[in-house]
Amino acid sequence: MPIQPSRHLFTHLWHTGLLPTIARGVLAVWATPLLLAILATASITIAPTPAQAQAAPQRVIVLDFATAPGIDPVIGRKAADALAVELQNSRNYQVITRQDVEQLIAKTPSLTPPFDEATQSRLGQAAGARSIFSGRIVGVNVQNHRSARIQVEVRQLDVTTADYINGAQVTEVTADKLQDTDNDVLIDEAINKVASTSLRVMRQTPVPEGVVLNVAREEININLGARNGVAPGQRFSVLRDLLNRALSSPGNDVVERVKVAEIAIDKVEADQAIAHATRGRTGVRTGDRVRQIFVPNMAFPVSPNSTVTSSNLPPVQNPTGSSRKSSIGAGIAGIALLALLVVGAGFGGGTSGTNAETSAPTNITAIPVATSSGAPAINLNFSRGIPAIIAGQGVAGYLIYRSTTPNFSIGVGNLHDFVQGSTTSYTDNLTVTDAVTVTISPAANASGDVVFNSTTVNNTVSNSITTSNDVIDINITRTPLLPNTQYFYKVRRITYVSNPNLSSTPTTTTGGTTGGTTGNTTSAFLPRLSDLSASSGGATTLPRPIILSTSGSLTNFSVTVQGTDLVPVAGTTTVGTPQFTNADQFIVEVSSSSNFDQNNRFEQVFNNPGLNATGNLVFNLGSIVVPGFEAGQTVFVRVGARNTTDNPGPTDALTKQPYIFSTTTTISGTTGTLRAVHSRFMANGNAGRSSGGIGLPGSPSGGTGLREGPRRRPAGIMRH
Repeated sequence: MPIQPSRHLFTHLWHTGLLPTIARGVLAVWATPLLLAILATASITIAPTPAQAQAAPQRVIVLDFATAPGIDPVIGRKAADALAVELQNSRNYQVITRQDVEQLIAKTPSLTPPFDEATQSRLGQAAGARSIFSGRIVGVNVQNHRSARIQVEVRQLDVTTADYINGAQVTEVTADKLQDTDNDVLIDEAINKVASTSLRVMRQTPVPEGVVLNVAREEININLGARNGVAPGQRFSVLRDLLNRALSSPGNDVVERVKVAEIAIDKVEADQAIAHATRGRTGVRTGDRVRQIFVPNMAFPVSPNSTVTSSNLPPVQNPTGSSRKSSIGAGIAGIALLALLVVGAGFGGGTSGTNAETSAPTNITAIPVATSSGAPAINLNFSRGIPAIIAGQGVAGYLIYRSTTPNFSIGVGNLHDFVQGSTTSYTDNLTVTDAVTVTISPAANASGDVVFNSTTVNNTVSNSITTSNDVIDINITRTPLLPNTQYFYKVRRITYVSNPNLSSTPTTTTGGTTGGTTGNTTSAFLPRLSDLSASSGGATTLPRPIILSTSGSLTNFSVTVQGTDLVPVAGTTTVGTPQFTNADQFIVEVSSSSNFDQNNRFEQVFNNPGLNATGNLVFNLGSIVVPGFEAGQTVFVRVGARNTTDNPGPTDALTKQPYIFSTTTTISGTTGTLRAVHSRFMANGNAGRSSGGIGLPGSPSGGTGLREGPRRRPAGIMRH
């Protein structure tokens, strides 16, 4: 029975799993020549011809990722590095290096942290980038040196419109290791996986883009619906391609894509949706393009006062290398990067910045505001620059330096005021010249010995800081804020520190007797000046806009704002002085609710308007649609102003928008007027002035959208 052995062998091979392996091997040997021939043929067939030029890579910037509280900021930097590597290796993106971006930030005053949407847009435009990627490390978990789990959120900002257009929320876990592995290695592996997955998810989730089908009085129809992932509440930008005649030449048209409005989805059908305009209603036309605005699960970067905000740090550098490191290399790099993070966050200055007594104050933020009278003021906030009041020590106070030049070098001429150590805020709103003298002497306890005198107004002293025998004497003349001026601030701390000549538990000792002999007193605490803080962003002194009148109806609406001062301020202004020479953007809001909720307001932005013949600002909005408005209902109107180079800029108490707003005007129904004239510092009754139009390119209403950089195309051909 010769067949039996072979049958048993076959059965044995099948049950042991060797037969499929042998079969695959035989198939591989037989098929390999055929596959190689096919691949060779394919390579010849599909190779692009020289005429098939590939699209140029998109220039992008990657910002260091923010980190949730308790997560090492170095992980955020590593995640940004890994994403930059993935972007660069995809050949679709050209990542601008950290060095180039740092140089750009250093020479551009308006590009200072925190990098919110507006600042990112300015950064991208200045760097010639089309997109900016940022993100947030939400969670990191390492299991017993065997695996690591990381959760991140990534988003992509379109530089042209300052809209987020894509993003992803990704969680990745490393494969379990058979033996203990350094935690840094596990985290690096998880970071690399998360970066790769994030880019893949964003590629697989295209941004919904469509077209405006029809524009009715209160409805805007678009050709995107539920099948495209559209849902009620989503927001879309309305974009229009416009010919730039100034930059065009025969045979070479230059087209700019302009954002003319924003819409919110109200109702969704299978292949279309109905929306209403939340911004720029009069700019929407049939045929305009629409693009969804990406909304992340969480608002990030985190607060600019946080020490883990990625916005305090520059973008990543050298994105062409691998972000994987050995455990030793990762540890060394982590220490170096942590040092950079501390410096970047504003801690210390110079070689002595690690000492508590010399570490500089941090998080210097200057915010323009308007007082109750409408006068401009600036609120300055800062952090001490030390993690806590060190045992046995205290803060005597802070020196405030002010200049109209960013990143200014300090001198006694910039010395502006002194703030007691019990506060970390300051309001600069002086309208008169005032002199102060401060004496800070050695003290017996950490509460210090500070003599702070403000002299009679309109007195002056020569600015000076004198240190002798451990006594700090300060003389300052405080000067008024000038209107329409952008200011920058720096801060220096005076700390009481333990006398190094005493024991570790310092006490005050007195020598001599009471019998007429002069006693010797040894002070336990001595005042010391800290290093200088980094400069704040700019803050511009703009008055609260005054609405003189509203004219016409909601079908032909305009607002007139007082453009010049009527009551002079001694030494600074005269009658007729323009009030908004340093404001380059205004916003007009009309709402059916007094709180100007986003879902119930119409708004239109105007860039760089000019004064009319009577010295006022007139904003012609044309026909507008106010969400939630019904005939005969009262509507609410206000106008905001700002300097877009301010950072972080003003913050409205109602809506958190970056404008200094006028008081609210109410009008009944579709018509109404309000006539009042005010000065920057006091009210003055007067008749309203005649209105005039402001014609600005880019929108029938006079508003201009944020512009994309010029895109060139052959005449008669439109590219999207």
